[in-house]
Amino acid sequence: MAKSSKWQMSTNLIANIVSFVSALFISFYTTPYITKHVGMEAYGLIGLAQNFTNYVTIITASLNSMASRFIVIQLHKNNDDEANKFFNSALIANTLCALIVILLSVIMIPNLNHFINVSEHLLPDAKATFALTFFSFALSLATSVFGVVYFAKNRIDLGAWRTVESNIIRSVLLVITFVFIGVKIQYTVAVTLISTVYTILFSVYYTYKLLPQINVSVSNFHWNKVWTMVKAGIWNSIGKLSHILLNGLDLLITNLFIGGAVLGCVSVTKTFVNLIISLISTISDVYVPKFLKAYAKDKESLNTEFLASTKLLGFCSCVIISVFLVYCQTFYELWLPGEDAVLMRNLTYISLASIFVSGPVYAMFSIYTVINRVRPQAVATLITSVISTGTVFLLLKFTDLGVYAIVGVSAILGAVKNLTYNMFYLRKYAGINLKRSYVIILKNIMIALICTVINMCIKSFISITSLVELAACIMVAVLVSAIVFFVLGIGYDEKKAMLKFAATKLKLR
Repeated sequence: MAKSSKWQMSTNLIANIVSFVSALFISFYTTPYITKHVGMEAYGLIGLAQNFTNYVTIITASLNSMASRFIVIQLHKNNDDEANKFFNSALIANTLCALIVILLSVIMIPNLNHFINVSEHLLPDAKATFALTFFSFALSLATSVFGVVYFAKNRIDLGAWRTVESNIIRSVLLVITFVFIGVKIQYTVAVTLISTVYTILFSVYYTYKLLPQINVSVSNFHWNKVWTMVKAGIWNSIGKLSHILLNGLDLLITNLFIGGAVLGCVSVTKTFVNLIISLISTISDVYVPKFLKAYAKDKESLNTEFLASTKLLGFCSCVIISVFLVYCQTFYELWLPGEDAVLMRNLTYISLASIFVSGPVYAMFSIYTVINRVRPQAVATLITSVISTGTVFLLLKFTDLGVYAIVGVSAILGAVKNLTYNMFYLRKYAGINLKRSYVIILKNIMIALICTVINMCIKSFISITSLVELAACIMVAVLVSAIVFFVLGIGYDEKKAMLKFAATKLKLR
């Protein structure tokens, strides 16, 4: 790998991690403040509103999941004419979809209480929250194609740093709003909308600066290009539907069948589990430009890059999950005093099941799009999700599992699918070494369990009474887990190379 390529990949990774930490920082400080002033039920409505916009992406995923692929490939081929046609076709089609979203929201929101269960005193706030969430989504949808620039130029770091800045803006505006205006759930969404506009403006700016060959023009809109992208990505829409049936209905089903404070507990745990998945996903995204380049050569190159990605993803998933398993209940007790920490801990454990087993091979989800083979995987996910949804309703009717059925069934079936069908699928279409991938997964699970046991032993000797003490313990746990992974998860040659690199850097200083 060229030095510049290594440097850019490192820069992309660091930027993505900082972006993740900034988002985590906001959730960490705002969630307890909001739940204290408006209650867990009201807080749960924010996540529920976001889930409704996710339902819309079932339709738009067929276009947007493949738009970047077609545009980037044409740019790499120096075929600017075709790249412009795909770009403008996606832009205008997305804008039309965004207008439809706004129209549907105008119809739905005045009758919101007919779609979800919401307390009478929260109804005005809920309507405002849903209205702002839908508008923010429509705006992001209309301009989403401008984000292609970060992949086309392998400058994911630019988008990540702008996200960090938007998170800082969001934090400042939240403080100002809460202090001088008051605490309302719709204010949180309004501030998010402002930060979203900030990142959109920079995406447009970078497109014009880094991709001068791309020009916005209605004359470059072609229905056949839209159809080409939709046809290639239709199974991504089915996959999105499957994903929502598998994981995205948790809040809605909880609202309809259980409701109250439990909705807030599910929303809180989903927020943090999704942050973990988002971190793993953003690290995985760093490898997408390399996957595209490798696939343009041959399957063997793609297999090499995929296996290389498992080291970093394995390390991150191992460290993060082992720390969460040990300290999540303590965290919830100190972070949200008075709430049901045991319930949130159990829901967190269950929700992490899928990422626990598939963390090191998470990049497989990016490869589906790279090789343009999403249909078989989408069908498998659809079958799994239908079974999951049906099972949840049966368990709610005939057992007392309640929220554990809602969260648990999808997590367990998702993990099983990732370990079975997805792996065989990658071997068939992408030439991924199946045996080696399973060895990596099993090894990572064993290392994560070892890290968890060691950190639990350390925790048993410590009394944690504040978030500051918890933060110190978490830092120790991260260090311990990193050392364990270095000893057990990395080969001799890799250890030698890393130590040599560290020694060289120390000498330079």
